[in-house]
Amino acid sequence: MCEKLTPFAMAMSTCNNEEFLTDEGLEALHQAGVQAIELSFRAAQMDKIDLTAQVEKARAHGILVWSIHLPFDGLDIAALDEAFRRRTLNYHKDLITRAGAAGIHTAVVHACLEPVADADRAARMEQSKESLCELAECAQASGVVVAVEDLPRSCLGNCSKEMLELLSADERLRLCFDTNHLLGEDIAHFLSFMNGKIRTVHISDYAF
Repeated sequence: MCEKLTPFAMAMSTCNNEEFLTDEGLEALHQAGVQAIELSFRAAQMDKIDLTAQVEKARAHGILVWSIHLPFDGLDIAALDEAFRRRTLNYHKDLITRAGAAGIHTAVVHACLEPVADADRAARMEQSKESLCELAECAQASGVVVAVEDLPRSCLGNCSKEMLELLSADERLRLCFDTNHLLGEDIAHFLSFMNGKIRTVHISDYAF
């Protein structure tokens, strides 16, 4: 039974691979030394998962469901279209509530979809920050922490300055530190600003 992680525990993302939801897949992970997983699926796949049952199934194989990655296919918390942003928030809030009820205590979120045009960047940043405040409030009520992931290219949160601005939207927000998304800033420089803010980490999930 895996109730908590040991130091330097090996963990991995399911990354749209439904095999890792099966008993066979979970046992293979356990035998390979994996102690925890992040459930990461497109929205259509995520909607089919009974999170409580999945947490129990993973635990039976000695694996902790450490986090859930809120889907980002066609969902945007920084959308300028308010109706679209509200639909995204409602979806994310429902998933966060389900995660909390299942005993999953970390929810990773992208601050936007891309591309982000220079002319829209400030406005989309404000939309994202407003959304993150709402998600943090919902998450606290569900026993979940929202971890905002640093992102590459034109995305919001592609440098320490923008990540600090996003996290400043609510003191309950934390960082999902993706080591491979920092394409324009030295990792050590980025980390120098993130003391006490890191909740979870992604490593080697982005190669170009």
